[in-house]
Amino acid sequence: MATRALAGAVAAGVGAAAVRLALFVELLFDAGAVRLWSGIGTAAWDGKTWTGAGTLGGVSAIEETGELRAPGVVFTLSGVASAVLALALGEPVQGRPAAVWLALVDEAGAIVADPVKVFAGRMDRVEIVREREAATVRLAAENRLVDFERPPAALYYLPEDQKRLYPGDRGLDYVPSLQDKVIYWGRQVLKPAKGEPAGGGTAPGEGRGGSRPGGR
Repeated sequence: MATRALAGAVAAGVGAAAVRLALFVELLFDAGAVRLWSGIGTAAWDGKTWTGAGTLGGVSAIEETGELRAPGVVFTLSGVASAVLALALGEPVQGRPAAVWLALVDEAGAIVADPVKVFAGRMDRVEIVREREAATVRLAAENRLVDFERPPAALYYLPEDQKRLYPGDRGLDYVPSLQDKVIYWGRQVLKPAKGEPAGGGTAPGEGRGGSRPGGR
């Protein structure tokens, strides 16, 4: 398994006697992004503002393995304000992007560049535990590798599937009409005369009644 590339400042900070770690979490909803970090107060990083969750927020253990598995992550936010709770209740969460960065913080509280992304995936489900004055939100996210465990989408030689891949393409428009179509190869088929049973066609050069051309 390849080692993770670290910036020089981050590598030096990891080897220091005292290491101060912080987590940055970004959840992208349709109505906007929710950005939290594990410290107190607001933090500025990557041109964005991150709200401190302190001891009210938590992230489950992030597993990293050399096997082709897709371990997920659970985000927990306690004491949730009504605005955040309304967002969690009213917004669709499944399939929305979620990411976690691991950062180092120096003695002055500044973020050491550059934090390392340790998880990237999509939100799956949300669970809300109500209390008297606040609530706890648990949000589960799937690893991007979970796509390898899903069966591929079924595609058929139908006009609808073709247009879904290539809008405006009419190459398969006549496929449904071919399902029960009878195609004759190598001989001429004449339409039966009135009163004759269907399928009684004649080959080229033959007259009716079995007589040869020009015979009496």
